[in-house]
Parts: sequence; C-alpha cells; structure tokens
Amino acid sequence: MKRQQKSLLGKRQSLLMLSLAILIFILILSGGYLYYRYEKNAIRQEKYTDLKMISELKAQQIVSWREERLANAQVIAESPFFRQKSLDWLLSKDKTIEKELLQRF
Repeated sequence: MKRQQKSLLGKRQSLLMLSLAILIFILILSGGYLYYRYEKNAIRQEKYTDLKMISELKAQQIVSWREERLANAQVIAESPFFRQKSLDWLLSKDKTIEKELLQRF
C-alpha cells in the first residue's frame, strides 16, 4: 500500500513537473513572440522614418537642382553674346558660329 502511494505520489510529482516545464516553455515562447513583434514594428517604423527623411532630402535636392538650372538658363538668356551669336547662327547656319556657341555654353 505504501509502495502504491509512493508510486502515485511520484507520478503526480512527475506530472506536476512536466506541466510546470510546459508552462514555462509556453511563457518563454510567448514572451519571445511578443518581443519579436515589438522589435519588428519598431524596425519597420524606423525604416519608414528613414525613407521619409531620404525622400524629403531628395525632393529638396531636386528643387535646388532645378533652381540652379533656371538660374543658368536666365544668365545665358540675358547674355548679349549669346543673343547675338544665336541670331547670327539662326540666320546663317554657319558651323563655326555653332561651334563657338557650343564651346561657350
């Protein structure tokens, strides 16, 4: 009878230890999954922020580039040399005038 009680007690203790081990395993697994989800969202948010900053920087670079090109075009358009040589070239189609224009501008 005592042997049977010890055996039953040993089985209960083994079952309790197994249940506890499974519970700890599930808790660790759940904690790991929650941590993974948190980190995934944090990284995604960080990358979205990086991309937004890059896109704003690139947009500003394009605006600056365009303003520079417009300023260059204005300087060329206001140049008396360019106006006169362009008019001369349009009227004569002379290759030397064309070369002068291309070298200058």
